[in-house]
Amino acid sequence: MAGQLKRFVSFLTVALGVLGLGSTCAQATRIPAGTLIEVRLLHGLYSYSAKAGDPVEAVLVAPLIEQGRVILPPGTRVSGELTSVKRVGLGLLHERASVKVEFKSLQIEGQAAIPIETRLFSIENAREKLDKAGKVRGIRSTNTPGFRASGVLTGLAAVDPIALLFSTAAFGSTLRFSDPEIKWAPGAELILELKEPVESAYSEPIGMPAVSRTEPERIELQTLVERLPYRTTRLSDEKKSDLTNLMFIGQTEAVQRAFAAAGWVQAMDSTASSKYRSLRAFAESQPYQEAPMSALLLDGAEAVLTMSKTLNTFTRRHHLRVYLWKETWDGLPIFQSAATHDTDIVMSLKNRTITHEIDARIDEERAKIVNDLIFTGCVDSAEWVGRPWVEESLFNGSGQQLKTDRALAVLKLNDCANPRVVNSEKLVPTRPLSGNLLERGTRQTILRFRNDVLRGNLVWQSTAWAFHLSRMMRKHKQPLPRMYERQTLLAALDREKQPWASDGNPAWEAGNSMIAPAPERARPDRSNLSLGGKGDWETPTVELGFTFGTSLFSQSTVGEEAWILQRHPSSAGPTMRTALSAGNQIKPGWALGGTVTIHGNRWISNELGFHYLRGSYQLGLRRGDPAGNQTQIPGLVEQRAGLLTRQFSYSTVVHMRPLESRWRPYLAAGPALQLVHLTHAPFRESRGLYRIGLSNVGMIQSAYNFASAPPLDGGGIFQPAVQFGGGLKYRYRKCWVLRLDYRNTMSHRPDLLRKSLATITDNITPDVRGETHGWFAQQRVSFGFSFTF
Repeated sequence: MAGQLKRFVSFLTVALGVLGLGSTCAQATRIPAGTLIEVRLLHGLYSYSAKAGDPVEAVLVAPLIEQGRVILPPGTRVSGELTSVKRVGLGLLHERASVKVEFKSLQIEGQAAIPIETRLFSIENAREKLDKAGKVRGIRSTNTPGFRASGVLTGLAAVDPIALLFSTAAFGSTLRFSDPEIKWAPGAELILELKEPVESAYSEPIGMPAVSRTEPERIELQTLVERLPYRTTRLSDEKKSDLTNLMFIGQTEAVQRAFAAAGWVQAMDSTASSKYRSLRAFAESQPYQEAPMSALLLDGAEAVLTMSKTLNTFTRRHHLRVYLWKETWDGLPIFQSAATHDTDIVMSLKNRTITHEIDARIDEERAKIVNDLIFTGCVDSAEWVGRPWVEESLFNGSGQQLKTDRALAVLKLNDCANPRVVNSEKLVPTRPLSGNLLERGTRQTILRFRNDVLRGNLVWQSTAWAFHLSRMMRKHKQPLPRMYERQTLLAALDREKQPWASDGNPAWEAGNSMIAPAPERARPDRSNLSLGGKGDWETPTVELGFTFGTSLFSQSTVGEEAWILQRHPSSAGPTMRTALSAGNQIKPGWALGGTVTIHGNRWISNELGFHYLRGSYQLGLRRGDPAGNQTQIPGLVEQRAGLLTRQFSYSTVVHMRPLESRWRPYLAAGPALQLVHLTHAPFRESRGLYRIGLSNVGMIQSAYNFASAPPLDGGGIFQPAVQFGGGLKYRYRKCWVLRLDYRNTMSHRPDLLRKSLATITDNITPDVRGETHGWFAQQRVSFGFSFTF
């Protein structure tokens, strides 16, 4: 009986093994604590509307492999919830948003859910940071590069109230105030760390078919790879740059569909407009997934596709360039790709430029793309091809190091007609993803005021600089952070099966000397930058202008003003009456200014302007007595001073011709705020009645006291005004525009003497008479240039 039972157990074991159930059911693989897994969210996550307890769902996008077998396949469902949420709201309590996500189970298709304990290890290409507990902390809007830079520049302009208005408005219109709320669109990718070991009952061999199905095909594929160029060169100076690490076999449309299904987007052409948007995205800590890439050539040819992938930042992104090769495989086009991962923005002192810093481990980026495309179901077969002639450590055109195992990942794609995509799932009720316009404006005002109160002082600034300096000094002593290393469904590279694959073969020492050099291709002609082509001028949205010219004043006068000053002497006798009359003449002078035009590519644009208009101010004073006799005042006749008008204006600009035209006449009109004052006080020192003790208090202090300081003492008069005019723009090179402008500014006639004489109180009773009303017209004819982007 015992023997029969033993034979039955043996038969059952063999049967289960034949059916493939013995390995998956009888054995379980222990996944240790600390293991990292990569998941992709099935829905968006927004701190403004999220609530604690909301469910969070994701799928595994990279396989987990142990000893050549898959123990967690792509598509494994990972579930959790939000355990805490703090939104910024109006900014009264918090400057930063924060969320904490805990994934609590994973489920392989066809199996029961497995409980897990995890913490967030990293967020792929996000602007948010993680603390030690795995909580996500959002950005502080008042700590972005653009806000800090604008704070410095507006601080310098603060000595002039009109300049301060212009700089604040110009920065506010060209650089947006970053929304501090956490915003993750569906498809956000997270790296999770297992806090406790997990038992997985799944175990399957790697099942990705190879591209070469027979030994002759494998040798043919290896020979093809040997003919391929493997280093790109920079278009600007022809320096060797990135290393190719991927090859795609398939139709162009299939490649595009596969990357689109994986969440990649096509980068824009490098134009002045896209460069400006890149700069703005960096300054605002905002995403710009379509940001252009620098031009790199492969065998003299430009990339046919430039793809990138990020979450919500410009600083970090996955990106690659795809090049079409002249040969085919099984009648299908062959593409090569150089893929790298941008991890930061750095300033290269050697190249005197600002550029992206890349992850030196370019094989990780290669694995990322392999996993993304396999996940979509668009890859029919894939394999590694060794390249022993490639150096394991080299440098790109910017001097950044690249490290590689020298293998090329070859992927053969199907038509990708029905790719698998990560669709957004409605796991929570529909809620607003952001505040309305009023709430956003209130939040911005509160956060700005809060920042000024807390950090706008010497103590905070000194402490912050000391902290950053200390952090920089400690940076080189800190241990390198733990890195996530991706695994793929491709079988391990077997170097022994590769022809001529010995690392010690001297034939490869001279840098692929056994391979005949590829025929040279003509260098692409990028000199055609005329209008209507793909020049750097294309679709400019912002225009920065500078103008200089002459200022004219209507009838060369601001009108006559007269005051009767009556003095009561202490002794008996007739009352002394003295008439002081002023003939205020203004002669033409010069004009200087700058403009910022928003939406310059449209028929109707918005222009902000800051201008200086200066004329020569002539002040004539005469004294009269009760008998009607008039005599000149010694030393105060025809005093000269500079009349300076500082204008901040907004104009609606209506263009008469479309953007594509070289000549664009336009009309402009809008309101303005101006400050009229004399550049220095004409009164220096007088005797008796006309001794008006006035002195210039200095530019910085008087800038904040124009409203109270007398005009003859360096003070001024604030005036609203109306401005209208027109001009002509001529685009003569790429982004450069010549412009001719005429503007006429109309305001109330400034009263320069009344406030000055009102400060005299010693036995003097001013009796004001005379005409002081009317219009003050200032005309400006100027010539200048603009830069558009």
